[in-house]
Parts: sequence; C-alpha cells; structure tokens
Amino acid sequence: MLLQLHLCPLLLKTLSERPMFSLILRCTRVVFLMLKQFSLELKTEAEVFLMLLIRIITEDGSAETGTAEYHFHHHIHGARPPWMRVLSMEIMRG
Repeated sequence: MLLQLHLCPLLLKTLSERPMFSLILRCTRVVFLMLKQFSLELKTEAEVFLMLLIRIITEDGSAETGTAEYHFHHHIHGARPPWMRVLSMEIMRG
C-alpha cells in the first residue's frame, strides 16, 4: 500500500521531470527492484512504468520522422539526454 500510494507517484514524477543523472539513476534502480519484486502486487503501476520506459527508449526514433508532436513535446519539456535511454534499456533487459 505504501509503495502504491507514495513511492510510485514520486518515482513517476521524478522520471518525468528535468533529468539529473544522479537522481534518475537512483530512481531507475528503485523502479527495477520494484518491477522485479512487486510486479504481481502492483500490476497497474508496473504497466505504467513499463510504458514510460518504452516511451523513453523509442523517443529518439520519433525525432527521425520529424513529427510535429515530437517537436512540440520537446520544445515544452526539453529533450531527454541519451543516458536516460540507456538506463531505460538496462531496466528492460533486466
């Protein structure tokens, strides 16, 4: 219950904000452990985290198509650095 009500929203907020390497690295480690140990108890949250990771991984592919949605999103939120994509791929691999 504590994970669902407090930790998951905090992790989602942190992963969606302006990326700072040390903070994102720690958050991705927590997400990895949470997915590995509590995915059966937190099915909805696990799905949300997995979709976020997939979006981070595939984000660079959208840049090649030059879609207006991609440029609008990155104009407002700023592009995620490449290391975020690598961290996301490591979690998906694990």
